[in-house]
Amino acid sequence: MIVFLLRFWKPLALVLLVSLAFVGGVTYLHHITTEAFNRGFAQARAEDEAQAQKVLAQNEAKVAQAEHIHDEEINGLRAYQLGHPLPQLRLCNKPAGNPQLPATPGNGSGVAAPTEAQPIQPMPGRDSESGSERDASLTRLLQLLAGRADLLSAQARELQKRVQE
Repeated sequence: MIVFLLRFWKPLALVLLVSLAFVGGVTYLHHITTEAFNRGFAQARAEDEAQAQKVLAQNEAKVAQAEHIHDEEINGLRAYQLGHPLPQLRLCNKPAGNPQLPATPGNGSGVAAPTEAQPIQPMPGRDSESGSERDASLTRLLQLLAGRADLLSAQARELQKRVQE
C-alpha cells in the first residue's frame, strides 16, 4: 500500500484537489442560489404586503364613505322630522258616527244594510281601559316608529354602498 501511494501520489493529490474544488463550487453555487431565492421571495413578499395595504386602505375609505352616507342620511331624516312635525293623531275609542244605509231591501246592492254601527277592532289592553287624551295619542308612537324606520333605511343604504364598491 505504501508503495502504491509513493508511486501514484501526484494523480491522487490531483483527484483530491479536483474533488475538493467541485464540492466547494457546488456549495458556493447553492449558497448563491439560496440567497437569490430568499432575496426574490422577500421582494415578492414586500410587493404583496404593499398591495394588501393598498387594498386595505381602499376598503377602509369605502367603509368611511359608507358610514358618512349613513350619518348624512340619518341627520337629513332627523332634520326633516323636526321641520315637519306630525299632527296630533288619536285613536277613536267609539264607533264612527257615519250615517247608515236605510234597512230596505232595495238599497241598490240587493243586500240588506246593517241596522247598527259595526264595532271597531278591539284595541290593546293598555289603551282600552282609558279614553284619556294621553293614552289615545298615537303621535309619539308614530314618531318612534318613523325614527326606527329611518335608522333601518340608513343602515340598509350603508350596507348597499359597502357591497356595491
